[in-house]
Amino acid sequence: MRKIVLVTGCSSGLGQKLAQNLSGKHEVYAGARDLEKIQVSNKFIHPIRLDITNDSECPLAGSTSNFEPQEYKNILDTNAVGAFRLMRLVIPGMKSRKSGKIINITSLNGLVSLPNFGLYSSSKFALEALGQALRYELAKDNISVTNVAPGAILSTSLKGKSLPHRSAREKFFLLKILLSMITQEDVVTEIGKIIDSPHPPGRVILGRDAKITYFLQKLATPSFNSAKILDKCLRLVRQQNYPQEKIEIVLGDGGSTDNTLEVAKKYGARVISIPQEKQHAEYNRGVAYNNATGKFVLTLDSDNFLPDKNWLRRMVRPLLENPKMVATNTCYYHYSKKYVLMDRYFALFGTSEPLPYYLHKADRMPQTSKAWSLTGKA
Repeated sequence: MRKIVLVTGCSSGLGQKLAQNLSGKHEVYAGARDLEKIQVSNKFIHPIRLDITNDSECPLAGSTSNFEPQEYKNILDTNAVGAFRLMRLVIPGMKSRKSGKIINITSLNGLVSLPNFGLYSSSKFALEALGQALRYELAKDNISVTNVAPGAILSTSLKGKSLPHRSAREKFFLLKILLSMITQEDVVTEIGKIIDSPHPPGRVILGRDAKITYFLQKLATPSFNSAKILDKCLRLVRQQNYPQEKIEIVLGDGGSTDNTLEVAKKYGARVISIPQEKQHAEYNRGVAYNNATGKFVLTLDSDNFLPDKNWLRRMVRPLLENPKMVATNTCYYHYSKKYVLMDRYFALFGTSEPLPYYLHKADRMPQTSKAWSLTGKA
């Protein structure tokens, strides 16, 4: 059965390619201001007039303070407010059907603000924020929201348009080779994958330049994304030899942009949104305590992996046998040659520095000694 897909900006560029490509599998309603410019190559493309669009192939570039306020309003209205208007119109129908996917084309400039792109970047930052907020709000209605952030896209329509500065690719020939531009076809292919995916991620970054620039920025910015390791953490919890109906998973999340929420949903976790300014290990634990409904509470970080299927039973048994006991704690770290170097170090020496370990004041029973060595305050 063909899905119904609404694509904006179909009179040219990326929107036009999207409509042509997606019509091979879906019913495409191709929106544009000028219906005559929409290419109807088959019976599955249905032109519709849309004054609301998210076509931003020609961004404003130049010294940010030299632009007029009206120019700023115009680009915000196109890239952020226009997209917001359209999402408001389609969301009620998606809610009534309890299904739907919203895909926003943002930009690398919506993740990192670069010189001479102040207006464009801020408009794309706004769209990124809208997408993230709606993703959390609409998850309960089985509606996914994905922001696709491409790097520089090779486009014939931009030939002859100059920037007020020389780009890094022009200054350094090696960068032109290493950080090659992506094509519109690359973006179209990725969007097709998102439409077909049962659990699409919250953000997709396309292009080497986008991925490297975003990674370098993240070195100085805390991130709450943990989907890759969270899946293993929760899977090992669900594999415990313990009554699963008695296991309630509460996840505190501070705005992850990967598919953390989809992973949590996969294992039946209840997600509690935590403001990023309040992100702290102790605060997160407090959120879990306040929202847990069971008799016992187990706190785990996303990179904590239960070593065997009977681990939870062993931890709970002392609490059941002795009513005066209020907590249990692990006394050693599991060791495996498959672990990364830092995890192997912790397993061998505990989380203490080498000196406390050799003074027999390690915080756990290290695998090197096979004995509990805490003899005083570390």
